[in-house]
Amino acid sequence: MFRQGVKPTYEDKVNAAGGKWVAEIPKQQERALNNMWLNLMMAIVGETFSDGSDITGAVFQAKHRKMKISLWTKTGSDLQLQKRIGTEFKSLLTKFDYKPNSKVGYQVVCKFVTLHLSATLTFCLGFVAQNEYREAPCS
Repeated sequence: MFRQGVKPTYEDKVNAAGGKWVAEIPKQQERALNNMWLNLMMAIVGETFSDGSDITGAVFQAKHRKMKISLWTKTGSDLQLQKRIGTEFKSLLTKFDYKPNSKVGYQVVCKFVTLHLSATLTFCLGFVAQNEYREAPCS
């Protein structure tokens, strides 16, 4: 689900300088996933995120062993903004059995226009203690 006129790709000009928050949910939490997804959609549509204007959409992916919920944003370079959005995103998920110590990672888009290549650089903003952040490359 994306804002009207926004495509779920980094090639879309709205997403080109952004990134996405990604939460991995184990298959064992499949029942809670429906509530997580429904409430995320309601939070986006109802504009309950404090920085909701930066959110461009959300994606759900079902994999063999785990599922992913991604929250796409348009301003990947603003670390403070992304920390606020990520904190709210994780808080929303933890209401529905998402483990508080689970990692929620943020992936930033990095384009190298002169080489006509694009690469995605991934950084995890791990939640250490209470809402303290540690920036490190994700594996």
